[in-house]
Amino acid sequence: MGKIYEEIDIDGKKVKVKIDTGSDFALCLKKEVIKKLGLKKHPKAYAILKTEEGDKKSPAYLANIKIGCCKFGVPQLVVEAFGEDNLLGHPILQSLQAKVDEEKHKIVFDCDKCPIGNTGEKTGEIKNA
Repeated sequence: MGKIYEEIDIDGKKVKVKIDTGSDFALCLKKEVIKKLGLKKHPKAYAILKTEEGDKKSPAYLANIKIGCCKFGVPQLVVEAFGEDNLLGHPILQSLQAKVDEEKHKIVFDCDKCPIGNTGEKTGEIKNA
């Protein structure tokens, strides 16, 4: 799959994320983005990320997110990304039953699958970077 990006809302601010259907984590953000957003570190949670240099312990943060037509009712765990991109991972894509159209470089979320109901807005569309 080519690189497909989406702009999502995290604590009221827009953040560009790459769709990563293989990520075990819901949301991975670069350290500078976490700092800029002012996310608070979770007191006990962390993740172990597999990297080319070996396993790395990553702190976890909490963030309120809105993706396309869905505003999640509870804060989502965010882990620090060690790569070049912010990533939107498989758990969120699966929970919203997202359909990725690689040919058209877009994704459509099922608003009816939103954990607290949809916002009534049009579904998001992903653009190729």
